[in-house]
Amino acid sequence: MSEPASGTVREGSGGELHLRRWTMTTGSGTERATGSRAAVVLAAGDSQWEGTAESAGAIGALFDALDVALEDVLGGRVRLVAFDVHAIGETAAADALVELVIEPPAGASGERATGRYPGAARHVNLVAACADAYLAALRGLLADDAWAGAMAAAGNDRLAHVRAQAARSKARAELDADAELGSADWFNR
Repeated sequence: MSEPASGTVREGSGGELHLRRWTMTTGSGTERATGSRAAVVLAAGDSQWEGTAESAGAIGALFDALDVALEDVLGGRVRLVAFDVHAIGETAAADALVELVIEPPAGASGERATGRYPGAARHVNLVAACADAYLAALRGLLADDAWAGAMAAAGNDRLAHVRAQAARSKARAELDADAELGSADWFNR
């Protein structure tokens, strides 16, 4: 189980940044230099950001996909300056503890160019622990006063659109489920 992530995104962001889903493929024996692919979907409030990446390593692909998803929010990719993984136990089924530190994108200026943001997570799944730790660090960065409004400025209404579409589909399904009505009865409702 993952530990709660530190940092809460505030000031007009429409909600806390969270990882809606992620997927990864990895393997060996490929002729290409990239052996891993990752895709992520992040959300906050009614906004959603997606990213995909390929890399030689699984964790690198995951972090790159997270960076791609938030590139418009942050104006670039954050810099990973520390990354440690520890097994909490003596078996392969032990939890992984991931601790890392990020810094703002190299192109950031003014107050946004400074700061170090730690993230930590513990999970039986190493990839999930890495994703949770990276997201915790990103939340810390976005919670910094210097980054206030960054998510709102790069926001979109993708989730609001998806939710409205789902509500319309549900209403249609409820009408279809009303099979006991005859066609004339349906028009008289």
